[in-house]
Amino acid sequence: MKLFGKEYGNLGAFLVQLLNFAIYGAALFFMLKGALSTMFKARKEELETLLAQAERDKAEGEAQVRELEAKMAGLEGELAGILAKADTDAEAEKQRVLEAARAEATQILAQVQAEIGHQKRQAELELRALVAELAVEGAAKRLEAKLQGAEAGKAVDRAIQQIGGVQ
Repeated sequence: MKLFGKEYGNLGAFLVQLLNFAIYGAALFFMLKGALSTMFKARKEELETLLAQAERDKAEGEAQVRELEAKMAGLEGELAGILAKADTDAEAEKQRVLEAARAEATQILAQVQAEIGHQKRQAELELRALVAELAVEGAAKRLEAKLQGAEAGKAVDRAIQQIGGVQ
């Protein structure tokens, strides 16, 4: 390479290129220094804002998680209360049904006993009527055997009417 009439070798060419690069880099640095600085500051502030927002969101999320956990604990307690009340209600309903069944069974038993008593009285009345009828027939046959003739029949008829009227 030749510069200002002097010959420089490869080393000189390298140094000139290095000097050109340094000048170009320095010029670029001074031209972009303000813009890059402003851009990096804005980016830094944006990242700090985003980081602060993320911290606030994290704290808010943790608060919501604690709130939900508290609600869940409350719901578990409420569920236990509901289950206990349901058990109590079920036991009360069971007792009510049993009492109703006992009352109904007692009522049915009383009705059956009353019906049995009625049937017994009815059977006794029928039996008495049958015994009276048999007694009258037996007495009539005995009287007929003892009495002979027309007067005997009239006497038997009067006796039957008298006994029949007593029933």
